[in-house]
This record gives sequence, structure tokens and C-alpha cells, in this order.
Amino acid sequence: MRHISAVLTLLVAAGSVAAQDRTVSSRSDAKLREAEENYRRGMQAADGVGGPKDYMAAAAYYRKAAESGYVAAQYNLAYLYENGLGVKQDFAQAAGWYRKAADQGDVGVARSGCRRDTKSCRSS
Repeated sequence: MRHISAVLTLLVAAGSVAAQDRTVSSRSDAKLREAEENYRRGMQAADGVGGPKDYMAAAAYYRKAAESGYVAAQYNLAYLYENGLGVKQDFAQAAGWYRKAADQGDVGVARSGCRRDTKSCRSS
């Protein structure tokens, strides 16, 4: 009887952990969907979909996604800072966002030759 009680206790605990994992997973999925949506809106604003190009709006959307860890948004936000599009040109901010993207394995940063100093990411 004690074995059955112990097994039942373990099963209830395992079910509780699984339910918590699903909750965490659904929150993570929701955050990812939100980041993807902000990135998509940033792309639309930068490309002028539905109106003129709006780099300020693009930067705002990219920032939301980038702060959530969305790599493509980190790279695009860095590009905006590097070139002064929609934000005040700031090589330190650009390098910081490029670095975050590269640290997560963004191949585009590695191919572009950007390094960790502030001016090496400038376009030639």
C-alpha cells in the first residue's frame, strides 16, 4: 500500500511538472510569436509596405523584437544605428546589437566582417 501511495505521489508530482512545462512552453511560444510579429512589422515599416518607408517605426518594432532576443531584429536594429536610419547614428549601439546577434550565431554578422569595436562595422 505504501508503494502505491508513493507511486501515486510521484505521478501527481510529475503531472504537475509537466503542466508547468506546458505553461512555460506556451509563454515562450507567445513571446516568440510576439517577437516575430514585431520583426515583421519592422520589416514592413522599413520597406514601406502600405505607405512610405518609416525607419523610426521600424527601429521601434525591431527594438521590441531585439530585446526579446530575436536575432534578425538585433541585426537590423544594429544596421539602423550604423547608418543613422530612424535613429541617431551611434556606432557603439550598432556594435552592441551586432555583438548580440553574433553571440547567438548570426552568420550575417560574421560574413560582414564586423568585429567588436565600434567602427569596424561601417559600410565601405
